[in-house]
Amino acid sequence: MVQRVGLRDPAKQAAQGGGLGRQTGDSLWGPSGAASLVSLRGTDGMESSQGTMPLTAVQDYVGFISRSVQDEALLLNAAARGNPNDPLDDLADGHRPANWTTYLKADALKGKVIGVPDSAFNDPFGTTETSDALKAEFAHFRQAGATIKTISDPPPAPPRKYTGDTNYEGWREWIADHPDNPYSVPLQIMRSPPRLSYNRSTGPYTGSGPMAAQGIANMQAWRAGYRQSLETWMDQQGVDAVLYPTELSDIHLNDSSGNSFGRRDPQSSASGVPTVIFPAGVNEHDQPIGLQLQGKAFPGPGTHGNGVCLRADSPRPCRADCDARA
Repeated sequence: MVQRVGLRDPAKQAAQGGGLGRQTGDSLWGPSGAASLVSLRGTDGMESSQGTMPLTAVQDYVGFISRSVQDEALLLNAAARGNPNDPLDDLADGHRPANWTTYLKADALKGKVIGVPDSAFNDPFGTTETSDALKAEFAHFRQAGATIKTISDPPPAPPRKYTGDTNYEGWREWIADHPDNPYSVPLQIMRSPPRLSYNRSTGPYTGSGPMAAQGIANMQAWRAGYRQSLETWMDQQGVDAVLYPTELSDIHLNDSSGNSFGRRDPQSSASGVPTVIFPAGVNEHDQPIGLQLQGKAFPGPGTHGNGVCLRADSPRPCRADCDARA
């Protein structure tokens, strides 16, 4: 049973089998980390996002939130398929596993090198309770045969080579996909009173309107270049995957225009590289905490580090690993 997940109760949705979320920035890893759940923000194109309500064209990614990596793999078997009506998912053609469960391997972390970016676990709010609890979980990776090493922070995003209003374009595409919807132009949605105040446009529109096909192609090319830059960085650092937290402090509110909990975002949303999200226990306040493993785009067979399985009795990484190949 698969249902759409909002930010209000992802645990309830996952308990019913799984749920769908759409991530622009953190809407898969944020709820998953706060509720001891599993998700995957795959490489751009791994799952089609056509027809979903967008915040940013091209960048938005539709993924599952589930109870375990095993459940995640089964859901991906059903949904990670090419959509002939969605040109944005074409770049994943030929890279989707026929059966995701075959990459749940008991020795997958053995011999792997996991990088921890220098500032990734430094809470910008200055707390240490959650980061200390997360660092203690590194021992499970070592027990599974992996090496944990500190590496340099990732390279910055390259200068943008595309222009256009990605929010406007996303809603334009949604309106075109849903001719029976009550809106005719994106501005009606962007200014809709039911929208949260910090997301609602109230002044004169000053954007550039719809994006031309070349603008969308330029955005895709820019993201591909960013992914290549991150792959080069990982190769230079000598790592198979990169580890990030899901949160670095207690979570008080996740529905505001500014950060209300400590976080150091991975580059998955901004670039389209894959990140798997999984539970890592609780902090000293008994709040759930989680980790994210970020990998390279479309790693080949035998490349591991994009996922972990969970102990049946504990939300911690164990010796099995799911190569998402995403």
